[in-house]
Amino acid sequence: VDLLNTDAFSFGQGSFSISYWFNTASDKIYMSVIMNGCGAWAPGILCGLNWDIGRVILCVGADGSFNTTNCIGICTDDTWLDGQWHHVVSIVNKEANRALIYVDGEKQALVKYDVFGPTGGTFVNNDTELDITGIDYLADASESTTLIGNTPYGQFFDGAVDEVRVYDRALTEQEVNLLFTGSATVGKNIIPADFSIYPNPVSNSIYFNLKSDEISRIEIHDMFGRLILKQQTVSKNSLHQIDVSELSSGLYLLNIYSNEKIYVHKFQKKQ
Repeated sequence: VDLLNTDAFSFGQGSFSISYWFNTASDKIYMSVIMNGCGAWAPGILCGLNWDIGRVILCVGADGSFNTTNCIGICTDDTWLDGQWHHVVSIVNKEANRALIYVDGEKQALVKYDVFGPTGGTFVNNDTELDITGIDYLADASESTTLIGNTPYGQFFDGAVDEVRVYDRALTEQEVNLLFTGSATVGKNIIPADFSIYPNPVSNSIYFNLKSDEISRIEIHDMFGRLILKQQTVSKNSLHQIDVSELSSGLYLLNIYSNEKIYVHKFQKKQ
């Protein structure tokens, strides 16, 4: 995907967050999810994986060429090439002077990505955050376009990418977890505090409880919006069980209809 309005994805030395889902089992190197710079460590942003064999990466360039000590270059210590869907949020928080990466709602242990020279910052909090105090990074696009799933050098993503979101601020841990669990709402229907769903990911049956409202029906849709399953129910204050064992692996939306409200929750079906 070629996004021509690159200026909309330029954040200078400010905060930003990038959220996306990916699925790959490929050991192809240099697989970009979103990119508008960092070639020769030039200004801009690069997010993806497999720059270091399956690790999720976040790079932010700096003014000039190979000005690496003012660049942010971090990647996860763990690798993610299992052919399953995973959710990533990469964050640069200028106010807190931190850079970090979440995968599947968990803050990750990090290592430096400094193959072209030492990058800036010092790890803190058990290596889960990079202290970027004093780093003059520059998240202004140096490429003419912002690309999703590719780079100007043909380093395409060998797999699937979904729901790429870019924010001009640092997301909170709660917001990261809401994106991962898919706790979305329709209109102004906020997910009640007494709502729970488990397990997620799921192999056989998924369970949920909504004590405060009476549920009229339940629907499961795939990510293309197609109705996969529908159940009518009028029960309240009980634990609901849905057999999803026959579903193919992937992401689905659980729609819960209660009075005039619709609660939407994303879940992942695994084999």
